[in-house]
Amino acid sequence: MNPDYFSYETLRIASESAYWAKLSMLGVWFSGLATFVAVCISLFVAFSRPKPRIRGKVDINIVSQPPFNSHLYGVGVTINNIGANQVRITSLKWRFSKSVRVLYATSQPGDSLPKKLEHGDSANFFFLSDKNGEWLEDMRDWADKAGGRVNKLKVEVSLGTGDVFFIKPTKAVIDFLRPS
Repeated sequence: MNPDYFSYETLRIASESAYWAKLSMLGVWFSGLATFVAVCISLFVAFSRPKPRIRGKVDINIVSQPPFNSHLYGVGVTINNIGANQVRITSLKWRFSKSVRVLYATSQPGDSLPKKLEHGDSANFFFLSDKNGEWLEDMRDWADKAGGRVNKLKVEVSLGTGDVFFIKPTKAVIDFLRPS
């Protein structure tokens, strides 16, 4: 046998061995990267929580009470849970500006706070404005203290999870709250 042939075969085997070592190294790097991505995804999924989703409307409401000869007039806040999970409404605040928020108790016949809503449920909160109720006068006073900017008014809905949503009242409510 020729010694050059042995040298050639030895060199070819060493070259093949280096090639397979290189592929093995790339496989280790790929599996390490895939493991890192899997850990990141699992941590993201573990620490993320479903975001609550609500929709609401603030409008003028007239409530007729039995025997249908008495009517209550005021502002109603309707909140719908459009998210997949249950939400718990803890407070409704009237926000005139970043620094002026008014927390006022809801009136009957509306729902009371706190209120739990399942998916697809809704709640109706009522703020009475009659001759005996002080709500309208208090709101007008707070609007004056906030600089009279009633058009910036929003209802701040706070949930038990700490999430806050804002609902803009209709034009009828804004006109209703403006001093006459």
